[in-house]
Amino acid sequence: MFFNLAFLFDFIIDYILVLYFSVAFLFLLFLVVLVWGVVGFAFRFLEPI
Repeated sequence: MFFNLAFLFDFIIDYILVLYFSVAFLFLLFLVVLVWGVVGFAFRFLEPI
């Protein structure tokens, strides 16, 4: 019983870590795409000047 509980707890911790890292990675990817889009838009806008 105790071994099952420990295994379940370890599984929950691993699941939370994977979820947290996937959310952090998606947020970082979104930030990079946002910065890239803003920089590209600014360069396209400021090119004729």
